[in-house]
Amino acid sequence: MTRLDVLSPPTPSEFAVGAERLVFVRSMCSGCGACLITCPNNALSRFAGGIAIDTQRCTQCLECVEICPRDALVLTDR
Repeated sequence: MTRLDVLSPPTPSEFAVGAERLVFVRSMCSGCGACLITCPNNALSRFAGGIAIDTQRCTQCLECVEICPRDALVLTDR
């Protein structure tokens, strides 16, 4: 398992996942909270600017990516 490292915010918030990056796109987030509810490890939390990922709790299951109705959490290779 690769450890996720927080890269410098503010927009978008990015977290390394192997060679890819898990990116939170603030402008796409509706604030519905689906990602917060679905995370089995409580690795996500809401803050004034959007969603933060606790890199110590995240197991890279990507359930947050799958459940987000607006694609505000995306996995990208860039």
